Amino acid sequence: MGERAQAVLFWSALAFAWLFKLPAIANAIFGTRGLEFGGGPFPGDVTINNIIFLFGWPAMVGVHLAAALLVWGAWRHLRHQGKRGS
Repeated sequence: MGERAQAVLFWSALAFAWLFKLPAIANAIFGTRGLEFGGGPFPGDVTINNIIFLFGWPAMVGVHLAAALLVWGAWRHLRHQGKRGS
C-alpha cells in the first residue's frame, strides 16, 4: 500500500478503536444505549442518547475504511507475492 493508504488505515483504526470504547463508557455512566437516534425503546435521557449515537458514526466510518484498506492491502500483497514466485 502507498503511504497515503497506510496513513488512512492507521488513523481510521485508531479512531474506531477509541471511538467505539468511549460511547460504551458514556452509555454505562448515563444509563443509555446510544443505538438509535431518539432513544428508541431504550430508557435514559434522549439528548445524551442522541449525542452518544452521533459520536458513534466516526467510529463506524473508520471501521469500514480500515476493513476495506486491510482487504485491499492483503490482496495487493498476495498478488505481488504471486508475481515474485513465478
